[in-house]
Amino acid sequence: SRATRGSRVAAMSSRLDRWTPDSVYLKFLAYLIPMVVTTFLLVFIAFEYVKYQSAIVELEEEISTEIATSSLLIAEATHNSDIGAIRLMLASMLSNPHISGITVYNSSGVVIDSYGTSPDDPGCTKKQIGVNFADDTSVFKVGELSACYHYDSLNEDFYQHTSYLTALTLLLVLVAVVSAFIAYRSAVGIP
Repeated sequence: SRATRGSRVAAMSSRLDRWTPDSVYLKFLAYLIPMVVTTFLLVFIAFEYVKYQSAIVELEEEISTEIATSSLLIAEATHNSDIGAIRLMLASMLSNPHISGITVYNSSGVVIDSYGTSPDDPGCTKKQIGVNFADDTSVFKVGELSACYHYDSLNEDFYQHTSYLTALTLLLVLVAVVSAFIAYRSAVGIP
């Protein structure tokens, strides 16, 4: 009975020794965890950043196309200072969730009409294009169209995806540590 109790105490002591600061288990985990976390986070964040930059380029191309098309549509109305026609033609631009403001200027730089955020707002990115009108004899500039847009939804998506990927990394590390512990215990830890 004493021998059995002594062997149980020795076995328990042996198990506890595995978790001392100089144990092989802890040294293994001390190397494994930082490497795995760093690798996964770098890969995931690099992937998300490339995706984010691509989304920004696509948004800027979309805004450029939309503002160029709209400047053609409002040319005659801008030439005639027809605010009602300008508003009607620019209604489609206002449906874009990234555009927070539109301003139409005449050829002298005076605001003809404006909706939403001012292009001078520090929180917006501004895209401006000339409004050119063509009559029978020539093409001339009759004003400018300015759109204020933002990356808020893209930024929110980037941070949300990065948070999800960080949580996924921690879950993968937990699975890797448990797997490594089981593999080590099965292959090396038990004589």
